[in-house]
Amino acid sequence: MSFSLVTACDLEQVSFIAGTEQEFTFDIYTSGSTAMDLGGSTCTWEMARYGSGSAILTKNATVPGVPNNRMQVILAPTDTATLSGKFIHQPVITTGSSVARPSQGIIQIFSQIS
Repeated sequence: MSFSLVTACDLEQVSFIAGTEQEFTFDIYTSGSTAMDLGGSTCTWEMARYGSGSAILTKNATVPGVPNNRMQVILAPTDTATLSGKFIHQPVITTGSSVARPSQGIIQIFSQIS
């Protein structure tokens, strides 16, 4: 796998209220701008508090197959119900012993009003 260097927060910023279902879709390309076939790869998604290097949430992603470079992650309401604040998220692609994190972005989660 060959990816271009990730620039800080190259994904569009996302904001939502804690405890709402969210879907993230990522189309993955190589550094040569070729759609990467994700078949045979393990795709996951990780989220950490902004400024931390430790994931607090990891989800398995699905690869629907069409297009073959797309991965999707769905956050259930229970995944974020108790969270609030600023987070960073990254799609993660593992093929054999190679791990790639081709992009990253910011998520702002707002507390539910009770």
